[in-house]
Amino acid sequence: MRGLPPHVLRHTFATLMYINNVPKEAIKDMLGHENITETSLYIHIPDTLKQNILEKLSVKRSAS
Repeated sequence: MRGLPPHVLRHTFATLMYINNVPKEAIKDMLGHENITETSLYIHIPDTLKQNILEKLSVKRSAS
């Protein structure tokens, strides 16, 4: 059985850090990137999280 490539682990690490509210600048430093754009490529927001955020925005708008 083959293990996970390090590249996949870096994407997972960046995504989990972001989901747990670690600032992108800190994630950038931990990954050793020179710019935030490179770090952003490693962060993948799950569709469920996107949906939850959109639902919260809808509730706030309709309550106004």
